[in-house]
Amino acid sequence: MNGTFNSTLTNLTNDWIPTTEEGSETSQKAAGSSAMNSLRTASYCVLILLSLAGNSFVIATVVRNTNKRMRTVSNIFIVNLSIADILVTLINMPGKISQIYIGRMWLLGKSTGFEILCKMMNFLPFLAVFVSTQSFAVLALDRFVAVYLPVRKPITAKVAYILVAFNWIFAMAFFYVYFHSASIWTHGDTSYCYVNANVVFGSMENFNKFVWVEFTVVTILPLTISFVLYTATMIKLWKRKIPGSNATANASYSDRVNRRVLKMLITVFLAFFFCWLPTWIWIIACKRTGKSSNLPALCSAKSQFSMTRFLIAYSNSAITPYIYLIFSENYRQGFKDILIAMACCSSVRKVLRRRNRVEVFTLSQFTQGDRLRTNTVSRRMERLDFTTVI
Repeated sequence: MNGTFNSTLTNLTNDWIPTTEEGSETSQKAAGSSAMNSLRTASYCVLILLSLAGNSFVIATVVRNTNKRMRTVSNIFIVNLSIADILVTLINMPGKISQIYIGRMWLLGKSTGFEILCKMMNFLPFLAVFVSTQSFAVLALDRFVAVYLPVRKPITAKVAYILVAFNWIFAMAFFYVYFHSASIWTHGDTSYCYVNANVVFGSMENFNKFVWVEFTVVTILPLTISFVLYTATMIKLWKRKIPGSNATANASYSDRVNRRVLKMLITVFLAFFFCWLPTWIWIIACKRTGKSSNLPALCSAKSQFSMTRFLIAYSNSAITPYIYLIFSENYRQGFKDILIAMACCSSVRKVLRRRNRVEVFTLSQFTQGDRLRTNTVSRRMERLDFTTVI
């Protein structure tokens, strides 16, 4: 009975962890001393606060659009990333805190509402990761097009909204198998919420094949596309040499903007890659044959590596919004505007407004020493394309 139960169990993020240990591994809490468990709990709590605050500010900054320059294609997909990160924060992280102390036991009821909650807890995390990786690929494509085809701009805001909707719909269809097969199962006197692979796949071997298809579609393909496009875009920008004449001032400014945006997006991409790398190593090492017992120190659900890899992966949701703050003046300005709006005291608002003055480029800064008349500079600024500014 225990062997059958264990062979069909996945955790809250649907990581297949078969066990050969006697007894039910699923009923045991995470390994480690009470001090280590307390440290993990505190770390998750900090990540939850940072992620909710940062991603909420990112979404609010774009939605408020106070400077009329935030409704760009790139920012639409950045908001999409923030929504996915909030899902990870609200679903994955609390689930991992619970697993530290009670394992994978289900302490809630078995009513229809709790049954749906169980299904959503096994379904939504996959949507979040899938939406993130696909958004990276589209962001890379947008930067590639902005540099190689600056006039055509095939990805408009309308197209971006359609791509976002398609992204979520395709993710829901692709991962519906987890929603369908997840349920509250009883083992002895204890209830568990997990995905029973036998419901859809019939055997563990078939499930492992699906895992590799999933890993390819969700991770390998979009990240490879992102890497290739970012590399090509970076090479094009850094090799381009524009003469310093007045006629090319607009193109020079556009290149500076593209480089700044590209640096920010590549940093976000690399942060995602390195945060999730331990989890991908686990997938490759523990699912390549479907026999995780060959590497118990690495693949066991109770191992230190297994618990730590989740903490590292989910930390990406808390890191990403603050990368935007570091690289983007518009996001910093938007955050300040939101803080001003939230200030309840009029005196505090006055102080914040004084510190929130935006510096205006002088004529010499804009023309880089060229002696141009003020009206000529004004007309040139009106012609500048700010659609790529983040």
